[in-house]
Amino acid sequence: MIRTIICTALVGVATVSYARTALAEGDDLEKASKLLELALACPSPVADSSGSKTKMVLKSVGNKSELSIALSKTDVWMGPIEFGARSREMKQEIVVSARFSDLSTPAIRKGDVELRCIKGKACISEWWRSQRTCETGPDEPEHCSEIEPSATGTDRTAIFGACKDQLGNIKLAITLLIEGAKNSPGEGSAYRVSTSKKLISIPIRKEPDSKSLMVGALPTGVSVAYVSDCKAKGNSKHKWCKINWGGTDGYVSLSRLVPLQGR
Repeated sequence: MIRTIICTALVGVATVSYARTALAEGDDLEKASKLLELALACPSPVADSSGSKTKMVLKSVGNKSELSIALSKTDVWMGPIEFGARSREMKQEIVVSARFSDLSTPAIRKGDVELRCIKGKACISEWWRSQRTCETGPDEPEHCSEIEPSATGTDRTAIFGACKDQLGNIKLAITLLIEGAKNSPGEGSAYRVSTSKKLISIPIRKEPDSKSLMVGALPTGVSVAYVSDCKAKGNSKHKWCKINWGGTDGYVSLSRLVPLQGR
């Protein structure tokens, strides 16, 4: 049955009219991706309470087959005079990634869009790219500290910090992309990430080397990951495969992947 869904996303002064007639059409998935991009880009108001200010910026960095949302969050706190007028600024960058084919239909709860994996698998990667905190006070030099990048795998998460009037558009765009992913073939060979009681995610490296910089992570419950060009480096028998996850290109160890049959 052919359905037509028309929605309008207002982002600043930009207006996008989205008309759809078939879920599996590539052009429609492009429009759904654009709708998600615009709905997430809606300027988030700055919260101001008890001397603190919080600013969040959401950005879609995924594609038609993969959801990837980057969150940049800045918290600024100005202490009162009686506490020495100290100030603190904390900046965080987080990337949430998942294959649309691994997600169930999203829901809007408590002002956020909630995402869940099919069958409770940990298919969502939360990649904390950076967290930097700086403090300063009267007659004191600025002191800054950083937390090492880290990643976790989870079966659910929430898209928070989005404009309240865009939650419906975010849910609609993700729903259409989830349904479209059912009919969209992946690129490269299909694998699932092997499960482990000790690991919640496997690292994505910048280069095919275990000592190379970690640029992302795949949660161990991901049901499908598409990789290509699996090769050993030098004389080593250990193979690394190219992957794009969360909008980031890198390499994963083939030893952590299990081939999927019949795909």
